[in-house]
Amino acid sequence: MENLLNQNIHQNIPEEKWYIKVGHASEIKNRKDRIIYRLLEIFPGALAWSTIILMILFSYFFPVFVAIFIIIFDVYWLAKSVNFSVHLIQSYREIKRRIKIDWFKKLETEFPEKYKEYTHLIVYPAYNESHDLIHHTFLALTKQNYPLKNFIVILATEESAKEEMKENAQKIKDEFEKYFAKLIITVHPKNLPNEIPGKGSNETWALKKAKEDIIDAENIPYEKIIVSVFDIDSRPYPDYFSVLTYHFLKEKNPYRASYQPIPVFHNNVWQLPPFSRIVAFSTTFWQMMQQKLEKRLATFSSHSMSFKALVEMNYWQTNIVSEDSRIFWQSLLYYDGDYKVVPLFYPI
Repeated sequence: MENLLNQNIHQNIPEEKWYIKVGHASEIKNRKDRIIYRLLEIFPGALAWSTIILMILFSYFFPVFVAIFIIIFDVYWLAKSVNFSVHLIQSYREIKRRIKIDWFKKLETEFPEKYKEYTHLIVYPAYNESHDLIHHTFLALTKQNYPLKNFIVILATEESAKEEMKENAQKIKDEFEKYFAKLIITVHPKNLPNEIPGKGSNETWALKKAKEDIIDAENIPYEKIIVSVFDIDSRPYPDYFSVLTYHFLKEKNPYRASYQPIPVFHNNVWQLPPFSRIVAFSTTFWQMMQQKLEKRLATFSSHSMSFKALVEMNYWQTNIVSEDSRIFWQSLLYYDGDYKVVPLFYPI
């Protein structure tokens, strides 16, 4: 790994796969590789700004050319909008169909004993959220149409959080640990070397602690653990874990796939300002459309994957803030393209 400046964040990764953990160009020691990486980082933004700026400049010098370009551009986006609408409607109908299915009954019918072999490891990274918010999140989890004693739940907190957050975490543990096989609180230390505080580093710390204290201690096979990473305000619909387990067991190679529900941003939608409300609805619509385009689908926000794959890749990156989609690209590169995202068409 001579190409890397910071060895610690890339430990346990095969030497030929060093690039999957690069978070910033400055981490690459080889000057040529660092320049190429930085140029590729710049390219998307530079292309977007160049299009806007050149269109304004060229409208003075080449008005006919710009007029033709804008017409073609408008036609292109009209076609994309029609395509978007068709897939959005198809996805909506599929969601409505799947919500009506009794997924736990379906799971018991097709995999009557096999599903019982699997443990669900659920991670909720938290910082300074209120007790009320976390309470409703855990309350939704207790209403799952699935055996709750198959759940190991981690409330992953930060050392840098307020003292009130630590008290809230303990209250949640006291109130809800009776429902699950285990409910643990982890505290991600602050100021660790080669880390950026954020969701990815917090989750990585939480899973390493769970591996050491529970999974390895109790000899739970890695291939029998399904990890779900939820935002702290995520509330899965009642059959989510039945849907997830069913699709995991149906998949030909379940360890080379992530499982993506549709995030529906409406918990507090009427308390949002109008612009934020539009962004929330648009994001939900975009994710609905993406589920119909499976080959373009990447992980986003809350999602699930195998613990075995996470251990092999040395978990999420700790040198970036958010791992939502990055973990998919990391997996795709690590397994040389033999990795995909399975759409669940089920809301969270």
